[in-house]
Amino acid sequence: MIYFSDSKAILQGEIQLPYSKSISNRLLMLQAQAMEKLEIKHLSSANDTQLLQKLIGLRQHTDGLLRLDAEDAGTVYRFMTAWLAIQEGQMSFLDGHPRMYERPVSALVEALQSLGADIRYTGKPGCPPLQIHGTALIGSRIKIHSDVSSQFISALCLIAPFLKNGLVIDIHDQQVSRSYISMTLNCLKEVGIKVEESNHLIKIWPSKINVTHYTIEADWSSASFFTSWPCCARVVRSNF
Repeated sequence: MIYFSDSKAILQGEIQLPYSKSISNRLLMLQAQAMEKLEIKHLSSANDTQLLQKLIGLRQHTDGLLRLDAEDAGTVYRFMTAWLAIQEGQMSFLDGHPRMYERPVSALVEALQSLGADIRYTGKPGCPPLQIHGTALIGSRIKIHSDVSSQFISALCLIAPFLKNGLVIDIHDQQVSRSYISMTLNCLKEVGIKVEESNHLIKIWPSKINVTHYTIEADWSSASFFTSWPCCARVVRSNF
């Protein structure tokens, strides 16, 4: 319940906040690798989340070469790039809308290639689309440059538990917001993945998911739209 009032008016009502898209996307990637079934409750209905779920399902239920269209969803493209790289024996062509062809993914691709991933550019070097031949990655230690997107780091973190030796990520000079990286690490911890953080290092140990149910929380940031109503109402009244 959200309740507002002032000396002249009362605004009240109940609002159903949408479920977190960011957490939903991360849990879908973990669910895709879960040894046992991981049931997700309150999955976001956002377009990105629904698209990600669709592409994962297509890859899981189709053998051989498969074209996957991430449309114009940057998060979907980045998360899928890392996940497809560890789908052993599966050949995938990860495509998107033409505007996606101008969005660099080289930092993520190079990090994955340093771990042994078989990824090739099929168009402009450094940008989508990509041809990805899934293979078992051993894991290692990688250093992330200061200008890389936090989504690249999250994509690596989400596959790290399923590498033979896990992964150590050095983000010493990382300048981007850490909030989404922290969200990713919290999701890993909540499903039983061993994570350690010290100074500029993130260590993710090879682990198995040990929960069978996960409930997505509401996206409280979306409540800001509704809390602005009283201010808007005062502005409107002052114009009369």
